[in-house]
Amino acid sequence: MPVNVGLVRRLTKDTVLGGYLIPRGWEVVAPTMLMNHEESIFPRANEFLPGRFLRGSLYSPRHTFAFLPFSYGPRMCIGRRIAYQEIFCLVVRVLSEFNVEYHGSEEVELINRLSYGPSRPLTLTFTDRKR
Repeated sequence: MPVNVGLVRRLTKDTVLGGYLIPRGWEVVAPTMLMNHEESIFPRANEFLPGRFLRGSLYSPRHTFAFLPFSYGPRMCIGRRIAYQEIFCLVVRVLSEFNVEYHGSEEVELINRLSYGPSRPLTLTFTDRKR
């Protein structure tokens, strides 16, 4: 099973990172999952705070490039804008028509398959808002 360790890039020139010289041709890994749980980068990293990604939030990442779900630069996902628009439309539609509640009592962990996902099925209840 493939393991998603983060962003992997092969260096095209000698590069100094953190005071260390890394030769051209070596692969550099940015361990995104580890960074997402690092308190110095994401304040209150282990809490579910969806507002952290709003501009000006007290809990937003401390570095602009700390969260890159679609990568960055010439190798960035070409479908990024479409994906963001689709996600936004879906969330607005669901939340405008339903109240969503989580009814699980067990702790849910993230597990790594091809990408990250919940360790067990989530128990969600969707209640029609029109009632």
